[in-house]
Amino acid sequence: MAGNALERRDLNMFQVGGRLRPGIREARVEQELDMAFQQLQQSIQRYIEQHNRKPKPYIWTAKNRDILEKVKRAWDALGARGGLPKVSRALASIERCFRRNRDQARITARTDRRNSGSG
Repeated sequence: MAGNALERRDLNMFQVGGRLRPGIREARVEQELDMAFQQLQQSIQRYIEQHNRKPKPYIWTAKNRDILEKVKRAWDALGARGGLPKVSRALASIERCFRRNRDQARITARTDRRNSGSG
């Protein structure tokens, strides 16, 4: 009989433990996620610190005109789809830059023609 009471107590404890286990599991998962996140942050920080010991400048290989043309095409495509509710200041600035460059190229071409004697 004593064995029977012990078994009932163990079974009862098992049932109580089973009900608590999901909460315990969730807390454990949260704890492990927090630890993993902290390790990730530390790893990123170490990488940045190591990288910044010998920084290298970023060298643009594309010409600024090519970059601006791509940006303008993207803006135009976005505007064609109705994605631009109003004219963007950035797009207006790119347009001014293109006009300035065209005007400068015309002036340079005229000057070159005058200097070469044909005109």
